Amino acid sequence: ALHEAGLKVGTLTDGNSDPTRMDGLREIVDFAVSSEEAGAAKPDRRMFELCEEKSGCKPAELVMVGDNAKKDVAGAKAAGWRAIWVRPPQNAIVNSYFDLGGGGGDGGELGADATVDHVAEIQGVLRKWATAPSSAAASMAKH
Repeated sequence: ALHEAGLKVGTLTDGNSDPTRMDGLREIVDFAVSSEEAGAAKPDRRMFELCEEKSGCKPAELVMVGDNAKKDVAGAKAAGWRAIWVRPPQNAIVNSYFDLGGGGGDGGELGADATVDHVAEIQGVLRKWATAPSSAAASMAKH
């Protein structure tokens, strides 16, 4: 549905997986950026710049969807992108001893342009932004 709407889908990960080679993802992912390829981990601006280059999009045209307030939301906002924070479930290991991702599980809604509880809600947020009046859309693009 996203491709039919003219949207590109990319991934930005500190991991080493390549979604363009994974069943179920390769069909929807247009580009992927890893921290290894960018030479830095999120929230370093180089990760976001490489996404801009690969997508052919300007920062104001990009949206980061992530579950880490520090790496995903703050990194995207510093790069001039919009951000959707996926709030971790209450029983998540975020910010616990077992969280190898460096925390960042709370506070995302403070900087994010939108907050959701499940990835299934993201398409609705994108649709809402796409149908917003032009002045509201321009205002959102500045955030």
